[in-house]
Amino acid sequence: MGISLGKQENAQLEMSFIQKTNRFREHLESGDFFLLVEMESSEYSDDASIEKAREIANTINNVDHLPVYMAFTDQFRTDQSVDVVTFASKIVPQGERDQHLIYHSGRARTYNESVERVSLYETEGWINVVPVTGDGMPELSGKLHKKVPYTDSVHTLNHINERKSNFIYPGCVVNPFKFTPEDLFSQYFKLIKKVNNGASFLVTHTGWDMLKLQELRWYLTSRDYYTPSIARLELMSADRMGQIIDGKCPGLHTSPDFQAILVKEAQFSRMQFESAQWRRLQLQAAGCRLLGYSGIQISG
Repeated sequence: MGISLGKQENAQLEMSFIQKTNRFREHLESGDFFLLVEMESSEYSDDASIEKAREIANTINNVDHLPVYMAFTDQFRTDQSVDVVTFASKIVPQGERDQHLIYHSGRARTYNESVERVSLYETEGWINVVPVTGDGMPELSGKLHKKVPYTDSVHTLNHINERKSNFIYPGCVVNPFKFTPEDLFSQYFKLIKKVNNGASFLVTHTGWDMLKLQELRWYLTSRDYYTPSIARLELMSADRMGQIIDGKCPGLHTSPDFQAILVKEAQFSRMQFESAQWRRLQLQAAGCRLLGYSGIQISG
């Protein structure tokens, strides 16, 4: 007896069940050291800036001696920045987005808005997502600041985890550059909450104390957490140095000794100052590799 398949059955047989690839995850788990170049959407608001960002992306794609990807930050310095998905999607074609990283800020977003954003990331092919709660806005007074909604990164991670999506690959951030027990332990406590809520890798806050980066690796090992780790490093500029020393950069702390070194380096020409910062960045990158970090993310 012959069997006849209707149109519906034929359509089902023709469906593709091929799993989406995630080259960023594959590379992170391979153990090969790599580089992320951070791009802030707030710095690329017009067509000329978008074109410049594309040139940077093309340069990154042409690097052959080291794996290099991009990390797109969301509302990093201001909530007036260009939407990160709109910006990043103009830079990276649909078929290449699984190689890169995108951040999600919970600042000025309700939980429901954050949930909608997660669906948007998946739809647009941005599957490597790092939720952050978001920094406060220093331009707002205390009363106005309390009116700004924040979605905690743990809640966003929990939502991603409960979706049980095979596509979204979530990470988290941690700030190991804390120098009192109460501050440091609260950071580690929240880190473990994030990992237990589905974070598959971590990115550190910016800092210059290599011992603190080593301490984080020791802590994770002592707790039997072998979470792939990325160290966020910053290429210091003279303007940025002044902002950090003046305390205008929340969460960025430098010791008096390091500040004195920076001030001394700034006494010479701008070229000499920049040369010293590149050399410091190179040494930090080498140190992170030796400490067992999977890669580095460069800002600045």
